[in-house]
Amino acid sequence: MKKQYLLLLLLPVCFIIFSLSLRSAEGPYYNGLADPSYVYLINSLSLAQMNGYNIGHVDHPGTPLQITGAVVVKIFYTFSNGKNNIAEDVLARPEVYMNAIDFALIILNAAGLFIMGIIIYNVRKNYFTAMFFQTVPFVSVNMLEVFSLVKPENFAFFIIVILLALMVKIVYDPPENYNRFLILSGVLCGMIMAAKISFICILLIPLLIFPGIKKKLLFIAAASGSFLIFVLPAVSNTNYFIDWVGKLILHEDRYGKGDDAILNTGSFLQNIAKIYNNERFFAVVYFLILAVLALSLIWNKKSTEKVSSNSFELKFLFAIFFSMSVHVALVAKHYSNRYMFPALILTAPGLYISVLILYKKYLSKINANIVFGILFLITLFFGVYNSRKILAKTKTRVNETVKLNNFINANYPGTDIILSSGASGEFTGLLLAYFYSGENVKEVYKKIIISRYPNVTSYDMFNDKIFSLTDSFEAIDKFKSGKTVLFQTMDSGYNNSFLENIQSNYDLRNVKLTEVFSNNNGEQLYKLEVKGN
Repeated sequence: MKKQYLLLLLLPVCFIIFSLSLRSAEGPYYNGLADPSYVYLINSLSLAQMNGYNIGHVDHPGTPLQITGAVVVKIFYTFSNGKNNIAEDVLARPEVYMNAIDFALIILNAAGLFIMGIIIYNVRKNYFTAMFFQTVPFVSVNMLEVFSLVKPENFAFFIIVILLALMVKIVYDPPENYNRFLILSGVLCGMIMAAKISFICILLIPLLIFPGIKKKLLFIAAASGSFLIFVLPAVSNTNYFIDWVGKLILHEDRYGKGDDAILNTGSFLQNIAKIYNNERFFAVVYFLILAVLALSLIWNKKSTEKVSSNSFELKFLFAIFFSMSVHVALVAKHYSNRYMFPALILTAPGLYISVLILYKKYLSKINANIVFGILFLITLFFGVYNSRKILAKTKTRVNETVKLNNFINANYPGTDIILSSGASGEFTGLLLAYFYSGENVKEVYKKIIISRYPNVTSYDMFNDKIFSLTDSFEAIDKFKSGKTVLFQTMDSGYNNSFLENIQSNYDLRNVKLTEVFSNNNGEQLYKLEVKGN
């Protein structure tokens, strides 16, 4: 390794330390973080067996992450002293395998930061510029929490930062073999869309930057081919995926639910306001980019000489702004702060180019190291603040879960608990994974889960169904016989549906729920009782 690159290892190493610290602080995935980590684990397991096992979760579609997870699962199982059967071993130690996958993703993302730093340093010949770009994972709390989870964002980060580094190279130091970079960019964009189709906004950047129809068509062909290759594991679920995307477009609520309406104007505008209020750093950068683009247009109209910014540079900045805007519009339809991930990554190149244009126009007499050194330090300190904030938030959440478990162990040891969807506990994580496993492997996984958790009763609140893998509802039978039974849920809004279900389907009358515990994570624990007793 060249000595001048050693400094560029600093932030990737800090990223590894932080991500591992966050993963350690969060504890088991099943304590509030099962979705979607358990789902990706079980589908990675199916791919790892390479024996006609299909995947059952294609909502994102997420196949590149499942392929990566399958490789990690296979390697980890091969070199560990586990059970004779890989499926039994993974489902006996799901947390161990998810930690292994997340560790692989952390190392991959750190490598991505390092490679990005090298590319940008070679293009701009400035350490502060390269290291500023490397601060990108720390610009938002909502981005930082991704890197301790097994989810598409954690995988896509590596590809996106490499793609952005290539765009910097193309704009500021165009390569001789342009088509090679063009095809590579297309392949990366195809992988990004296969990881999560809603990240299509990233594809718009190279599409707008590459000049000429022929180059754009070549890029689209490379991206399309890459996408088709990486979604091959999900090909048997193509109709489901198309139907799923259609529901997202045609319904106003998340997950394809709600009224038939492509857009609810009122909630759309409210969600845009929420986005800018919740992501202040993103909002500042977004409107700074808008201001710089407007100023550049004014400068070019007033002056007979073009502004010192090259046309490629302004096109790059516009592409970033357009991509951000498109993604904000997509997220505002079905808002959740976790959906902002790709747009948050774009704040780094957007802020850099905006400051660079202003620097060349107004501050060119000042040493560039001073300007971009200050920019780096500002984002670095902001990153430290965000890191401390997410760690504190995580510790609070974990402490609340511990309180719940301690309460159950102290007051209701050995008591049967009907677990609602999303409730903390390893069984609910495994059950979620089971629901999203391939149809031809469900029975295999069900037997393994039953061997670990026999006779557990749960409530699927999304489908309003009392559920048991064994079709034996022991908890309800015990309640009928007068024994204490608890109900644990993350959403009390479904309590009435649960009561109606249990009374109408299991010959029970006048059942009520009496709250015995709740915590600040939103989990409630109820005791099933008969009214009047």
